[in-house]
Amino acid sequence: MKYDWPRTISNLAILLGLALVLYELDQNQELALSQAQIDDYASIQSFQNAIMGENIATALVKARSNPSQLTDEDRVVLGAYLSSIVFRIESYEFVSIFNGDFEAPLLYDLRKSFDFEYARVWWERERGFGANWRPGVNRVIDEYLSQNPIL
Repeated sequence: MKYDWPRTISNLAILLGLALVLYELDQNQELALSQAQIDDYASIQSFQNAIMGENIATALVKARSNPSQLTDEDRVVLGAYLSSIVFRIESYEFVSIFNGDFEAPLLYDLRKSFDFEYARVWWERERGFGANWRPGVNRVIDEYLSQNPIL
C-alpha cells in the first residue's frame, strides 16, 4: 500500500492552522483584557481629577506647612490627589507586564507625593484598601517610604 504524503501534509497543515487560530484568539483575549484595564485606570484618573479640581496647590501647601489647618474639603482633595498617584503606580506596574521594569519611572511621583507627613499618614490609613491592587504597589510605596525619610 502506498502512503499518501500529500494528504498527510495537508492534514498537518490544517492542524497547525487551527493551533495558530487558537493562539491568536488567546492573544486577542489578553489584549482586550489589557485594554479594559487601561480604560478603567483612565476612568479612575478622570474621576480623581474632577475631585481635585483645577488647583490643588492650596491644599498641598497647607498639608505640608500646617496640616492642622486642613479643612474637610482639603482632605478630600488631598485624598483624591494621593489616590491618583497610587492608581498611577498600579497602572505603571500593569503596563510593565508588557515592557519590563516599572519602578524606575515612579521615583518622581513618589518623591513629589509622599515627602510630607500628611501623605505618609494617609498612606498608612489607606493601604489596607490595597487588597485588590496589583502585587507590587504596596511593596514599592512601603520600600520608598522606609528608605526616604521626610527632609
